[in-house]
Amino acid sequence: MAAAAQPLSPREQSLSVLGNQLLQAHISPRGSLRGFGEFGGGQQVEVVPPRFVMAEKGDLAKGRARWEETKAWRASGGIDTILSTPHPKFDLIKSIYPHCFHMRSKEGLCVYYEKPGMIDFKRMKDLGVTIEELLQHRIFLLEYQFTYLEPDELAKAVTVIDVGGMKSLTSVGDFIKRVMEVTSKHYPDRARYIYILNVGWTFNAMWSMVSKVIDPVTR
Repeated sequence: MAAAAQPLSPREQSLSVLGNQLLQAHISPRGSLRGFGEFGGGQQVEVVPPRFVMAEKGDLAKGRARWEETKAWRASGGIDTILSTPHPKFDLIKSIYPHCFHMRSKEGLCVYYEKPGMIDFKRMKDLGVTIEELLQHRIFLLEYQFTYLEPDELAKAVTVIDVGGMKSLTSVGDFIKRVMEVTSKHYPDRARYIYILNVGWTFNAMWSMVSKVIDPVTR
């Protein structure tokens, strides 16, 4: 089952153009996003990343408010330095949570695969890994992805979620929902496609848990 983005509507196409215009207006000669734009009288106003404005259908005020929330979240969670912060449980989490980046889609988009259905939450607890650490690890991967693999400010990605072998619908569903909440709120307009595989009879329950936090454009 695929939760995939539909072809862009005329309104969405215009928003995409708007995003590119906003981005180009704040690109430095070296190609990096300027943090501040200068207006008349030397006044400096912080640039809102175009994705946040696009996610709010072109409403600059709402996009700025959303960006302010994300900045506060990043500051409180140490997100800006997460890639340089020691991650002592990286290998341990990798051993109990199958996931990887592999190849690119036909559109040239980075593809991320994960199998949360294979997570043994009891063993995870016995090993001293908490859900919060698992979520933090997923954020670490998002930062890696959009810093090194897809550094373009308007880049999108493909996510493949295989829930086959799931032992606990509640635990897996809760983890996926929390990841979706983070990505929808703080990494807007990044998903091109989200595929959910091997859902079986659990799909309706799984979908009811996660669909509420997936952006309507992606859904």
